[in-house]
Amino acid sequence: MEHLIKFLEARICKCRERAAELEKDFRKDEAVFEKVRENVFDIFKTVLHVANAQHGGDEAAVRLFFESRLNQIPAAWAASLEKARLHGDENKALIEEIKLAAVSDIKAALEEAK
Repeated sequence: MEHLIKFLEARICKCRERAAELEKDFRKDEAVFEKVRENVFDIFKTVLHVANAQHGGDEAAVRLFFESRLNQIPAAWAASLEKARLHGDENKALIEEIKLAAVSDIKAALEEAK
């Protein structure tokens, strides 16, 4: 799972840098979206650290814990996306789509780690 920790840390760093660049260019809305991405990567970095702490070294147990949260947490975001679409809240829908896209990136990185 070390590969996944490095992936998450790299993405967090990249999002921070991109958000700072966007803010310098007075593109505040886009900077907010980068911060949303960063938060998602940071959430799952924390989940991975919790999994490691709880299952100390048992790679299979860590992976199972992480995968369960990787499916559980975004379920609320998907429900929020549907609700936002239903009510025509385009900004909220975009934020939820950004979160779910970040989760897809994490899932792809997890598959690569197999």
